[in-house]
Amino acid sequence: MGLRTKPLGQEGKMPDQSIANKMADVINRWRAAAINVASHSHRRVAAHPVAWWFNTQNASTREFMQALAGDQLLVVPGAPDQSALVTQFLQPSRPMGNTLASDAITIRDWIAAACPLPPADRKDSGDAGGAPRMPTTDEEREAYYKLNSIESFPEFRETARQLARVYLANADYTQPYHSKFDYSEDRLDERMKAIYDAYVKNDMYKVHPYDNPIIEYSGKKFRVGKASDKAVIDNLIQKAPFNFIDGVWLQGIMTARPSDEVVNKLFDIWADEAGNGETAQNHPNVYDSLLRSKGVYLPPISSRKFIEYPFTPGCWRTAVFQLCVGLFPQEFFPELLGMTLYLEYEATPTLTPIVRMLRGRRIDPLFYQLHVAIDNISKGHGAIVLEAVKTFLNQQRQQGGEEEVQENWNRIWNGYVGWKTIGFFGVDALMRRLIIDKKRINIGTPATPNCIPDLTAYYKEQMLALVKRKAPVARQVHGGVAIGGAALNGLFDKPEKLLEVLIEEKLVDPKHPRDSKLFALMQFEGPMYRVFSEDEQSVIMDWIESLKCNSYECADPLPDEPRDDPAAKMAEMIVNRASQAKTAHAGITLTTQSGEQKALAELFDQPAELMGALVVSGWVCPREPTRSFFLTRILQNDGPMDGVLTADEIATVEEWIQAGAEMPRDLGRLMARKTEDLSPSEAAALKLGQDFARERPMIGMGSVH
Repeated sequence: MGLRTKPLGQEGKMPDQSIANKMADVINRWRAAAINVASHSHRRVAAHPVAWWFNTQNASTREFMQALAGDQLLVVPGAPDQSALVTQFLQPSRPMGNTLASDAITIRDWIAAACPLPPADRKDSGDAGGAPRMPTTDEEREAYYKLNSIESFPEFRETARQLARVYLANADYTQPYHSKFDYSEDRLDERMKAIYDAYVKNDMYKVHPYDNPIIEYSGKKFRVGKASDKAVIDNLIQKAPFNFIDGVWLQGIMTARPSDEVVNKLFDIWADEAGNGETAQNHPNVYDSLLRSKGVYLPPISSRKFIEYPFTPGCWRTAVFQLCVGLFPQEFFPELLGMTLYLEYEATPTLTPIVRMLRGRRIDPLFYQLHVAIDNISKGHGAIVLEAVKTFLNQQRQQGGEEEVQENWNRIWNGYVGWKTIGFFGVDALMRRLIIDKKRINIGTPATPNCIPDLTAYYKEQMLALVKRKAPVARQVHGGVAIGGAALNGLFDKPEKLLEVLIEEKLVDPKHPRDSKLFALMQFEGPMYRVFSEDEQSVIMDWIESLKCNSYECADPLPDEPRDDPAAKMAEMIVNRASQAKTAHAGITLTTQSGEQKALAELFDQPAELMGALVVSGWVCPREPTRSFFLTRILQNDGPMDGVLTADEIATVEEWIQAGAEMPRDLGRLMARKTEDLSPSEAAALKLGQDFARERPMIGMGSVH
């Protein structure tokens, strides 16, 4: 056990930071990454070109931030949705949108907080004060390729070690449920229960976001319709870099030598991920089968073609993180324990909605169903890893006392929080859904709309990329053909000009895209037959459609919901009646939304699940109170509960049914109990769960797999 208990150096620790310090770290990463400022030579911040600000000899990070905050063309302090830096330059269709995707949340938060500045005496990146620079998307993409072929790139091992340290050093402890705490078994159980319960209450019984016609962006809600199957399948594709290496963080955990109980527990988890010797049960194979069932055949992950596939920037980070840490299982053993605790302990409640969503669309949910089952916290991976953490820390107590326990615990929690917070896949996923379904949302005002994403710019970028891919061959095969007075072969060296000529010469018809002359050339009798694949023709079609004025609708924000939400009132009534009801419903079972049979008394602990079960079991007919058995035969008309509820409570049930018998939207708030009725530890755990429900962003892989 000797090697793995040595603490990381100072570079492995990250102090809690204010939003000003976080933004300062972003600025420092931009500078350290040597972002190509030549492409921004015409842009200015305040009185100077961007290139001038990127030169650390000219200005401090604090001065750069001060200039940004004062540049009204870029930033409106307190209003990120009115700031061009966010609404224009950080959109996925723009070059900066990909380059800075991982920093978008911090930039928004900094502007929303009215652009605070870091302390004047703060040390910039490279000194002891800041977290080390995170790798760029290009660096992570290349790392993914080399790490999956590490025997061909042995010199990359040291880079991988340093990347592991960088990722761990950037763990974000600022949210209450990520905050550090001194270890004891009781404190660990309390924290994990609070987090798990919050997931159950706020995720497990919710409609999956892709089945929800309403999305939320920057605190506003928009009705955009349910996501299409195409968007769902694309989301599955984007998760392939992560799920194709499922379990890789533990692949080196067991070596040919005597082992102990902790290693054996982790190996038990790894063996399940690898399929226990059964090819069909290997989790990456299961995921590959899922994609193939939808006609998606990706290149091998060890090939360069895989990283050249058009994955979004957020697909790489958490995958590269586990590959790097997994290369050094002894050096990062405590961190591996923490990473395993995060990924395995929360899978059941977070993945259950995905299973329902996929099953409802007749898409094979086996990959996710496997994790819902085997990662359970009763006897599955969740329980195994929690016991492994406790056993390991007991071993450290025997070897080095309490100081050794707390030192290793801090590293375990670093692994847990690191994996949970360094990713930004969720940032990409929402915009990707809108782009694929050709939806836009107005983040401005009705008077001054600001519609995102910029679909016209996005589809133009896709078309330009297609032209560039075809150019090496295309510029040689058109002989003396000319359009618009210019040689066609030469136009392939000027993609922007080529698109302009196609429009000017009316080879494309935005009003009737399929009737465009360009598509006629691709037919059986045409000179471009079989030149473009179906996917490439779709890119061309999308671009032509985007040329039409007002091609895409733009959804305005929905009005704020009334406080007296019928579902919220119904859930609150269940909470208030739970203690009495549990003792009065022995022997009665209902069918839940997941198809399980559960005792009615047990369901009173989960208001949303009970409300869903009333509908699934046929006790309630949404929008039809007079046909709802629960109301007319149980609560009224001399039924078994006639007279039990007050008139106001009966009205609450009726209003809920009439409104559609929907689930409450903010169950964390509804589950609040009077803390004076609780013990101090119960009150603390409850508050943690409520904070979690209120503040938890979409992070990591949102949340796992």
